[in-house]
Amino acid sequence: MSSSINDFIYYKLLTDILFKKTNENAYRRQLNSTKNNLCIYKKLNGQDGIDFSSIEYYCSENIRDNKLEKAIMDSLGLEEYKDDIRYYYNRIDINDDNRPEVFVYLTGIPVCGTGG
Repeated sequence: MSSSINDFIYYKLLTDILFKKTNENAYRRQLNSTKNNLCIYKKLNGQDGIDFSSIEYYCSENIRDNKLEKAIMDSLGLEEYKDDIRYYYNRIDINDDNRPEVFVYLTGIPVCGTGG
């Protein structure tokens, strides 16, 4: 689904809940599901003669991965509930071996300095 359609569904569901036009619990579940499936990205424009038209865009996973969290914490020597970091990840098979590689983007003071 395109992001504009998902945005419309999300805000329609939110409006229905706020104005009590429907079963709140059912719509809240659907709202959360739609919210989790939103994927908004801005395509890169070519610059300085570089063609970005063949880039494939992937949205980050939106389900916690406890094993991945533990691996991140262990490899960086961080303590759970003490060190505040966020992570975004995706699994993409980049070498066609049918085993997806994990790409992780970390943010937070322990991994990025004072700016987070």
